[in-house]
Amino acid sequence: MKTLRIDVITPVLESYGLCVSCQALIEEAGLEGTVQDYPPEWKEDFRRVVEWMLELAREYPDRLTIVFVDPRSLQGFFKCIRHRVTRYPTFIIEGRKYYVGWDKTALRRILEEHLR
Repeated sequence: MKTLRIDVITPVLESYGLCVSCQALIEEAGLEGTVQDYPPEWKEDFRRVVEWMLELAREYPDRLTIVFVDPRSLQGFFKCIRHRVTRYPTFIIEGRKYYVGWDKTALRRILEEHLR
């Protein structure tokens, strides 16, 4: 059975945890313990995309590898340049085809095409 990798490019709220490298940089800069207060719509968008990805993971067990990529990270910066990402959430499927937006049906259609 084929497994698809989906990179979900969306801002990851710092209160949800950072990657080890980012956390080390923040600690080195003496910024640990500072928590930004995000606007409610940012919190809602992040909650929404996480719930959506959990739903897809349950719907396609063992068929998807879902990776969240923060566009503010070095990896995210390069992915945004490479794929010309300007809006979030952006879904990069198998490193080439991507979808931008919140239409679940459109993303499922793309996933189904690749899972055949």
